[in-house]
Amino acid sequence: MDRRHLITLLAAIGLAKPSVAAPPAGTTGTITPLRLSDAQWKQRLTPAQYAVLRKEGTERSGSSPLDNEKRVGTFHCAGCDLPLFPSSTKYDSGTGWPSFYQPLPGALATKTDFKLILPRTEYHCARCEGHQGHIFDDGPGGGLSAANWMLRCLAGLLLVLVLPAAQAWGVLGHRVVAELAWEQLTPPARAAASRLLALEPGATLASVASWADNNRDDATRRWHFVNFPRGTCSYDPVRDCPDGQCVIAATERQMAVLRSNASDAQKLVALKYVVHLVADVHQPLHAGHADDRGGNRYQLQAFGSGSNLHALWDSGMLRERNESTKVLVHTLKALPASELAQDLDLTHAARESCQIVDAPGFYPPHSLPDDYASRITPMLEQQLVLAAARLAGLLNRLLQ
Repeated sequence: MDRRHLITLLAAIGLAKPSVAAPPAGTTGTITPLRLSDAQWKQRLTPAQYAVLRKEGTERSGSSPLDNEKRVGTFHCAGCDLPLFPSSTKYDSGTGWPSFYQPLPGALATKTDFKLILPRTEYHCARCEGHQGHIFDDGPGGGLSAANWMLRCLAGLLLVLVLPAAQAWGVLGHRVVAELAWEQLTPPARAAASRLLALEPGATLASVASWADNNRDDATRRWHFVNFPRGTCSYDPVRDCPDGQCVIAATERQMAVLRSNASDAQKLVALKYVVHLVADVHQPLHAGHADDRGGNRYQLQAFGSGSNLHALWDSGMLRERNESTKVLVHTLKALPASELAQDLDLTHAARESCQIVDAPGFYPPHSLPDDYASRITPMLEQQLVLAAARLAGLLNRLLQ
């Protein structure tokens, strides 16, 4: 009998017990349980997720896009969205299943599993009790301490990678929108923008286009998107933008600053936000649906690595083109903008983005088909062109 089986056998008869992570510091240690009926779980989860999360099935080894996921973020339970693992504790176990050597404090609970006759330590989400995998003692650190256990998730279907912050279009996309808009500014608007940008020597409209992402905090993180309930793209401010915390209301507030008698320093900050947020609302998944966090919870295997649909639209498809800002701007300048491009209606723009998300074929299979990027690229390019033209039209009106 090897050491792994010995330790689980000892645990089973009470001579050794697997540790359970302590509650997070500064909390009561209490996680409110989520209790749903079997019918509710079936409605909430995909059939594959239900089979593993609720019935303790096993996903085929090597089939999860999360096994190769290397981005920084937090892995959440797919059943109840409880944060379970920091990405820093994920490592390649060679098993074909996502593996971790340390959970977040208080996130997991365990029980002894005799399904293979010999006892194993099963671990599950502390909130919804959804099955996540099994604990072995062959983690990267060796030994039998909890910090060195290897927690092998038996299905990537059970986890969702949540990135620190959704960044529409990424740095490249935001620069492209800003550069295209700059070329469409009237002389008075360009002069006014130049006066504001001169407060930061060397700054350009393109160089400040990602400032809002780099300076976001808890107070501003919701300014970058608006979520609609599944099945509708009709904007209801009370429902979709509580307390004015969404991309539509946030952009309107910054527009008001640019119209006001505020100082140039205040107007520069407002300009940075407007340039960024107008681009954000044209990234379809920044006006998507709350139930999958605007595509963040829709996991993909794309271009040889694990990803999700939001990240694919933010930067994945643009990065895969391997083009510089200059080349991409040159390509997009040849494309016509919509006849309504000069008239920015934020609610209308958000509804357009939401309708793109709801269009048939927008959500690809979890293993990205070879033709998805080529099929979607014209739509992506049109949204960038449209965002730039509308941004230019807006600044031409605001910066007289």
